[in-house]
Amino acid sequence: MKILLIFLFLFLVYIPSYTVIDLSRDNKFIKISVDGEVRRREVLEVPVYSTVETILGLVELNETADLTSISRFTVLKDGDTLVIPAKVEMKKISINHSSKNELMQLPGIGDSTADKIIEYRQEHGYFQQLDDLKNVKGIGESKFNKLIDVICL
Repeated sequence: MKILLIFLFLFLVYIPSYTVIDLSRDNKFIKISVDGEVRRREVLEVPVYSTVETILGLVELNETADLTSISRFTVLKDGDTLVIPAKVEMKKISINHSSKNELMQLPGIGDSTADKIIEYRQEHGYFQQLDDLKNVKGIGESKFNKLIDVICL
């Protein structure tokens, strides 16, 4: 009997206490600031667990807004700032006038291929059309298709 009383006493002493949390008083909204390529920078009050997609539906974007790098399903939290980036247009590189370093900025063009382009220019003169670039050893149809949008004469 003493063992039972001791066990009961120890059990009551070591029972973890529980705290009841009243969720009805918690804030059901969060504040998000929106900046970057939007018509008007603002702070929005949106429901908890709102996503970037929700915010994009509430703001008016500039024509220069670039949404390709934004994950639309990201859940935002109170105090977050959503920055909408601008589109960056890549300057085209002239295959007739660019230096070796400039040519090496092109996708798939390394040291050796840049040298071959310059060598081709010196031997044959300026490229007359973009397709002439395929005459350079090491630039086939596949590599040319990767370059077509970022080169000019």
